[in-house]
This record gives sequence, C-alpha cells and structure tokens, in this order.
Amino acid sequence: MKIPKVLFITILCLSLTFCVSIQKEPKIDKENDPEYIYKKAIVSMNYDLIDEAVKYLHQALSLDPLHFPSFYLLGVAYVKKENWIEARKFLEEAVKLKPNEPDPHSYLIAVYQNLGLIDEAIEEHKKIDKLEKNFNSSFTLANFYFEENELETALRYIREAVLQNSQSAFAYNLYGAILSKLGRYPEAILIFQNALRIDSNYAIAGINLGVAHINNKELDKAHQILTKFLSITQDQALKDKIKEYLDAIKIPSYMKFTL
Repeated sequence: MKIPKVLFITILCLSLTFCVSIQKEPKIDKENDPEYIYKKAIVSMNYDLIDEAVKYLHQALSLDPLHFPSFYLLGVAYVKKENWIEARKFLEEAVKLKPNEPDPHSYLIAVYQNLGLIDEAIEEHKKIDKLEKNFNSSFTLANFYFEENELETALRYIREAVLQNSQSAFAYNLYGAILSKLGRYPEAILIFQNALRIDSNYAIAGINLGVAHINNKELDKAHQILTKFLSITQDQALKDKIKEYLDAIKIPSYMKFTL
C-alpha cells in the first residue's frame, strides 16, 4: 500500500468575538440608527446567522454610507460565506476609511490568496508590516507564508501570534504544522499537544499530532492518538483521513509521511 502524503489542515480562523455593551441610551429612533443596526448584526454573527447579519449591515450602510464597522464586518461576513468577490469589495472600502486599522488588511490577505491575487496579498503584507500588528494580523501573515512555503518567515509570525494570544488552539495548530514541515517533529509534537490542552476535542490538531508521531517514528503513540480521534470525530472527511493514516502505519516497512 502506498503511504499517502500528509495533509496539514490549517484553518484560517481569525478570532471574532464581538461584544455589545449594555448601557442606558438616550431615546432615539433605533431603526434609523446605524450603530443600533450594526449591534444587531454583531449578535447575529455571534449566533452564526451570517445571512441575517449581512442584511443588517447593508441596512446600516444605507443609513450611514461611511460607517467603517459595518464595511469591515460585512467583509468578514462574506469571508465566512467564502464569497471572496464581495468580501474584497467591502474590506477594500473599510481600508479606504481607516487605512491604519490592521484587521481589514489581515482579511484582505486571505481574500487575495483565495482569488489567486498573490501580488496584491504581498502588498497587503507590506502595508500591515508597518502597522502595529495584533493576533489576527500575525496569524494571517503566518498562514500566508506557510502556504507560500516560506517557513522561517511563517515561523516568525506565528510566534508573534501565540505571544499575543496564548489560548488559541488554531494558532498552536498552525505553529505545529510549520515546525512539522520544517522536519522539526519533536518540537511540533509539543506544540500540537499545547493546542489539545486548550481544546481537547480539536480533531485537526489531533490528526496532525498523530502524523507528527508517525514522522518521528513513534507509531504506537500515533496509533493511540489517531484511534482516539477516530472515535470522537463526527466529520466524515476527517474520519476517512484518520483511517487512511491508521491503515498506512500497519505496513511493516516504515516510510516517512512527506508533504
């Protein structure tokens, strides 16, 4: 049986937790207040009601065509819907309104990548590198350079990201993927374990940990972790990938999984 190539599954999952403060507000016509409508969109986004959020954000922009938060959040909503054309349009408008805000630039990098506009993505990197980076921007830069196989640069940015948010399982998963691709399997194992300490049911990190054990010639450990995640994972595509790896490590002659 042919050993399959490893698939490092990284997720562009920039943390989006929107909070609405509850205050006593003056009496106004709320349905004509863009900020009020925008807050309704935030609530919808928090409940993953993306289409409803999009409706509210368009309404907010009809009331205030220069409302930066609505342009930005609308771009994010279209990213979640994987509508890259619309996401580009609204994020570029957000950047025009507030060019020194790093988050719209971060999302534009991902959008340009998905549209195949690598030169534009690189230009966004140059812009964001001059700004004060936050977790989202550092994570996005790390993910971009990982995809471009510029691994040392990716490593630098993912280290920034985990310093800015040490509780992101997604960031540790990407960190581990970069180390694995560099062939630094013992370090990758420790990093994937960190991801699982944060989220013990994070199947993608679990699979990547199993693969790192395989590449580190620790087949018993790989079998243990992969079997565990086979039993708890609901996603069929991930189950199939785990079975593929489990079948592969039954082969007597060991072969290293390669990217």
